[in-house]
Amino acid sequence: MLDRRHLLLAGVAAMTAGSARAAPAPEQGARLTAYLDQVMQEALQLSPQLMTIAGFDTGANAAAKQRLDDRSAAGLAQWKAIFDRMARELARFQPETLSGIDLVNHRTGVYLAESTLRSFDFKFGDPGVGGAIPYVITQLTGNYRNIPTFLASQHTVATAADAEAYLDRLTAFAASLDQETERVATDFARGAAPPDFVLRTTLVQFAAMLAPEPAKSELVANLVSRTAAKGLAGDWQGRAAKLVAEEVYPAMRRQQALLQKALTTTSSDAGCWRLPDGEA
Repeated sequence: MLDRRHLLLAGVAAMTAGSARAAPAPEQGARLTAYLDQVMQEALQLSPQLMTIAGFDTGANAAAKQRLDDRSAAGLAQWKAIFDRMARELARFQPETLSGIDLVNHRTGVYLAESTLRSFDFKFGDPGVGGAIPYVITQLTGNYRNIPTFLASQHTVATAADAEAYLDRLTAFAASLDQETERVATDFARGAAPPDFVLRTTLVQFAAMLAPEPAKSELVANLVSRTAAKGLAGDWQGRAAKLVAEEVYPAMRRQQALLQKALTTTSSDAGCWRLPDGEA
């Protein structure tokens, strides 16, 4: 499952690419197109995962294929800065001077910036492109779910360098799990924990993911099958299993333990009204 942030940004990339191919625009429209392209370039530089999804993680951008997005509080602050600038810059345009796709693009950009910035008003959960979700980790959200799917469906393995980059991303996966764990621990301390039935379902998923021995985990099996299909020689299973055993599984268990501890204190109340600023 790809997360909402990357799907929306990929949509914006398509929008800006489409406008760049349109008929010559008046001065305001051309300036808007150029600015939206600049925003997309900033987002790509901040998101190696978006680079991969867009197919740009090659050539000069090949190093992006070795990394994952920064899921720390500092990483989120960098995203907020992009949309702060975007809101200010789009306010400089005069919508009445725009028409056609230029007006659509401006309205879309304004909405995206405003809705994203509103998502940062809450001091918990997962702010992001187009809106927030109240919990970083649930049965539906979190990198423990997103990254295995991303590696299987988006990270191409055609060369030995691609396979090496996959191994790098396993190490990055463990780091991203710990980044999310740190944020979730802060959220829980603020009184923003999911209801108990969400935690139970999430913990069932953690148990299922941690059940296979590392060499037989989904993360390892995916790399082994794809390198074999391409005839890429190497101890891919052994090296990947070592990373899963020594880095990924321990990070997942730290996250699992935090959720297990929260289960002893949270309630079955599901409404966001019970969260800090929940009525808002």
